Amino acid sequence: MYESAYGFVKGRNIKDNALIHTKNKLVLNIDINNFFPSIKFEHVFYMFYDHGYTKELSYSLAALTTFNGALPQGAPSSPSIENIICKRVDKRLLALAVKMNAD
Repeated sequence: MYESAYGFVKGRNIKDNALIHTKNKLVLNIDINNFFPSIKFEHVFYMFYDHGYTKELSYSLAALTTFNGALPQGAPSSPSIENIICKRVDKRLLALAVKMNAD
């Protein structure tokens, strides 16, 4: 997991996330509409495959963790899968925040 991720990370919670922002003048919170369904079967397949699973097992795991070709909202596996898939996005957003002196 990436150090900026707090949601659905073992040992971290919403309070921990809030505490790191208490001295900031402004906090921007964004909710992405239909976020989980925007993560498609192919993304999940390649997440498993890129982590060393065989094509067959990656396909099976992706089939078990998606519904109608996408990551389902509310499934217990979806947040952890999303955190892994979005690790690069988290890094890029942190870099942007640092560049804008907003970290």
